[in-house]
Amino acid sequence: MLAHRFELNFISSACRTFILLYLSKFEYINMYPNGGEFIQQDDGIRLSISSILDILCIWFREFLLVGDRTACDAILNRLARCNSSSILASNGFMDLEDRMKWKIFQARTKYLENQRISEFEQK
Repeated sequence: MLAHRFELNFISSACRTFILLYLSKFEYINMYPNGGEFIQQDDGIRLSISSILDILCIWFREFLLVGDRTACDAILNRLARCNSSSILASNGFMDLEDRMKWKIFQARTKYLENQRISEFEQK
């Protein structure tokens, strides 16, 4: 029983480490005039936001349920940069509980407020 629990903890820790490393590879989300959103990785590769938005929502739900605040914050940081219409179009987002959706939009709102503040400070 103890060996099984250790095995589960090891797998959980390895998954968390992989996800945090994966998230650290995202430099920024670039929005183009035609409405396309792409995540640029640190190696210059651009991925369509729709290709990973569902995954980010699933990871957010799982880490929120186990109470891993560090992982949740890292995922929210990336989700907050996504356009609201892209978030709403995500099946992963639609499958979340309302309280989880609220947290994502709360993070998005805070991100937009900080963007506005920094724009005003630059003027």
